[in-house]
Amino acid sequence: MDTLTHEESILEKDFRTALSREEIRSYFQPIVDIESKRIVGFESLARWYHSVKGEISPEVFIPLAEKLGLADDLSGLLFEDACRSAVRYRIVF
Repeated sequence: MDTLTHEESILEKDFRTALSREEIRSYFQPIVDIESKRIVGFESLARWYHSVKGEISPEVFIPLAEKLGLADDLSGLLFEDACRSAVRYRIVF
């Protein structure tokens, strides 16, 4: 039990650090119109690559953000990242 609590505490600290360093990023998955076979949009997917633990699943860090009251901060970070990417790649529909 103590080990689990300690690991959760470390993950919470790591999440806060990743959020402040903007280490959680948006990755994009195209949305394709089946008939025209054209890309009509993108879905933004949150990804966190931890420098020691590797990829942390969104199934882990999104509930963690909610538990810590940081879901709005995470959403804001991802929205800004997605907007910067859209400008950088000149995504226009």
